[in-house]
Amino acid sequence: MANINHKRGDTFQLDFTLEANDVAVDITNFDIRAQARNAAGTLILEWNETNSGVNVTNASGGLFNFKSEATYTSTPTGQLATESWPLGVMNVDVEFTDTSATPDSVSSSETFTITVLEDVTRD
Repeated sequence: MANINHKRGDTFQLDFTLEANDVAVDITNFDIRAQARNAAGTLILEWNETNSGVNVTNASGGLFNFKSEATYTSTPTGQLATESWPLGVMNVDVEFTDTSATPDSVSSSETFTITVLEDVTRD
């Protein structure tokens, strides 16, 4: 399981490429979301296309990212700014729903962790 360290209060962005057998998957008809949960399973935050946390940057090339702003002054509605992320480990996976399949095809990534660390330089 991969781990990403992140300082609370800093802008957060993860860039991804969805691949199958080392070939990019066209995500034009995909809904993409991810959730971060603490060790007890409590939902901390969700990235999705509704709250602007998921950004598809090149659908045919399978490229997308997750982004959370540092503060609430620049954060879209419904998204948790990193200044409010709790310290500690969050478990995350990415869920892909291919809406062109009948019925919809749902799959998830491997679980990874984000360790939220206290920012030393802050107000």
